[in-house]
Amino acid sequence: MIPLYLLIAGVGSTQGSASSTDNALHSKALVSEARSDVAIPAMTAGSSLKEPTTPDEFLTRGYDRLNIQSRYYARSDFDRSRALVEDALADFDRAAALDATSSIAQSLRALALIELARLDEAEGAIAKALHSDKVDPRVFQVRGLLYARRGQPEKAIPDFTRYLLEANPTSMKTFLERALAYEGTGQLEMARADLQRAGQFGLNMQINLILARVTARLGNIEQATAIIDQTLSHGTPQSTATWRKTLISTITRGRIFEMAGRAKEARDQYEAALNEIIARQNELTARPSSLAGETIGLLTSKAFLFVQLGQPKEAIAVADKALKEQPDNALLLIERCRAELRAGRTISAREDCDAALRNDHASLEALYLSGLVSLKLHDWDRAANEFQALVGKRWVPALFGRGVAKIGRGDRSGGGADIEAARSLSPNIDFDFDEFGINPSTTKA
Repeated sequence: MIPLYLLIAGVGSTQGSASSTDNALHSKALVSEARSDVAIPAMTAGSSLKEPTTPDEFLTRGYDRLNIQSRYYARSDFDRSRALVEDALADFDRAAALDATSSIAQSLRALALIELARLDEAEGAIAKALHSDKVDPRVFQVRGLLYARRGQPEKAIPDFTRYLLEANPTSMKTFLERALAYEGTGQLEMARADLQRAGQFGLNMQINLILARVTARLGNIEQATAIIDQTLSHGTPQSTATWRKTLISTITRGRIFEMAGRAKEARDQYEAALNEIIARQNELTARPSSLAGETIGLLTSKAFLFVQLGQPKEAIAVADKALKEQPDNALLLIERCRAELRAGRTISAREDCDAALRNDHASLEALYLSGLVSLKLHDWDRAANEFQALVGKRWVPALFGRGVAKIGRGDRSGGGADIEAARSLSPNIDFDFDEFGINPSTTKA
């Protein structure tokens, strides 16, 4: 994960704007695209005020709740988001109870259950939807999503394809999901084609960065680099200093190549970024001392890059030297904590994170790394509290971290729901935790 002080306007995997195109990554937004066997009208101001009595009315209110959740809460209030999904599920349950033959009711039940990580129950709802007299095509879209979430992309592809052919040939969300499934089966050309189709429906940073990753995996490094740079040019404010724009672009390229398994290209980018920092430091040697803050920023970035280059000891050395001059600098303590985590020095990482929080109690990055340290130490209660505080700040990785902490405390269902929600918002989220040796599938209570 790229540190917040290197990020601008959502660049990287930690945060992003809540634009309508961002909803392409929300599995729950799939409900808005297909034809159904019940007319579901658009949300109206009064639709949630009248208590439903018929199956159609329960489906409408449940659909409204999913729309509200997807449009307004998915990135702004994670706990409220989950509560709305649970409320929607209750409405779909009522609709299914009133009309046992409704394929759409069971399909929407399955969609909500997938969002809550209750996959076995979702499978049962899908089976019921498929046994209805009139099968709604949305069930194939939802079943594809279930297969994808279970790590069975080869089964997901035919269902996504059937939905696109039979119901909605312009569904950006389904093209994205099928692209990820193609990538998961190694069909990279097919994945790239679907990502390009999805991108036709509007600029979306995450789709384009996934496209860059797939392109890099295909070996076309120049084209992947061009996609990254074009994407970042739309997401970086014009007021940003040129050298910092270049640094962000170079680090992001390295990150994408790392995710694509292109280790050499990733290393080249990180080394280029490191050289840019060194050059900038040299420029500042003759400048006034008023630029000391920028110098510290360069040193923190330098330490971060050494970690990305697999040289945590060098990162620690950079931070050690700078901390002799500014022993209470929170940014330097944060980067030394990150490096110590990667070096396996968890106790030292705990000391540095605690010091960083004492010196800057509002630092989200310090709190996030402290949460990672707590996970590594199996201090589940502390980790849960730290990530809970960040969840309120709309930080997607915190949702994933809270899920791991819940699993460690024995709440596998609640933890799974958090992790599923985080993955739907950021498809690369597992990568951010894998690099620290944190994996929900191996976490035990």
